[in-house]
Amino acid sequence: MFDISLQEHKRSPAFCAFSTAPVAFLRAFSGGASDHFYTFNGAEMQNAVQHLGYKSEGITGYIFTQQEPQTIPLYRLFSGSASDHFYTTDPSERDRAAGSLGYTYEGIAGYLYTAEVCGAEPLYRLYSPKGSDHFYTMSASERDNAARNIGYTFEGIVGYMLAAV
Repeated sequence: MFDISLQEHKRSPAFCAFSTAPVAFLRAFSGGASDHFYTFNGAEMQNAVQHLGYKSEGITGYIFTQQEPQTIPLYRLFSGSASDHFYTTDPSERDRAAGSLGYTYEGIAGYLYTAEVCGAEPLYRLYSPKGSDHFYTMSASERDNAARNIGYTFEGIVGYMLAAV
């Protein structure tokens, strides 16, 4: 009898077949606004860098532009008064931020896995109350440095994304 572990199954080509290819989730930072910004849209990122004072920080990971099996939406919001982009997979948190915390809902930033499947890894969320900035990274060392040395508080895992395609 052939026995395959669930972990092996979750990485098998049939289980991980995508109907759309994952795309780079780009990251930028504005020191003047103390804001991290993320998008898969290259033209939107180019505009932020060329006209809005952001500096490109590369690729955070890879995200889906359309819903795939076992993925959920990553919602994007922005607070003009706090100069903060905020991303969440929780519809209740999205609604609370838009309803009573001064954020404007800007749409779906992409789709993340709900668990560590198909090689996906955690996307960590941190917050700096001093800078009113939400920060997202897949790097545990970058997460730890931001929490220990830069004044960010670790808020948890938002979802899971691919580190490479």
